[in-house]
Amino acid sequence: MSASVAWALLATRASGACLLLLMYGWPAVSGWYWILDTSSAPMALSNALALSLGLFTSAVCPSLVALGVWPRWAAATVVGWLGALLACGEAHLSAATLLVLFAVLAFTGAGPFTLPTALGRRRQVGNLPSAATQRQRATATARH
Repeated sequence: MSASVAWALLATRASGACLLLLMYGWPAVSGWYWILDTSSAPMALSNALALSLGLFTSAVCPSLVALGVWPRWAAATVVGWLGALLACGEAHLSAATLLVLFAVLAFTGAGPFTLPTALGRRRQVGNLPSAATQRQRATATARH
């Protein structure tokens, strides 16, 4: 992966996560008690369950995407949540923009600049030898 693509993925992750946290996450976290009392949950969910799912997808998942911890799963969760908001008519054009951004992140992944990579807990796929290379090495050592 080239350096410019890696930096672009980092910028996309950080900006998308910050936008989602500011637009949906922070209002939900700061006013959860008001939302719990006044809202009616869609699809016959209890208010507490709907609020928990909303808080998870609007606050926890963007944080995971920004850090690069399970980014594809977290981005796919956000895509599903934003898609449901758009389908119910509860969201605006900004949610559609964030939906596209997180869909791209769900398909591309986080790139090399992530917290697990910085901590050394993640192996880079490009550094692993391919299966064909491993077979060639095994047959070469077996011949000698």
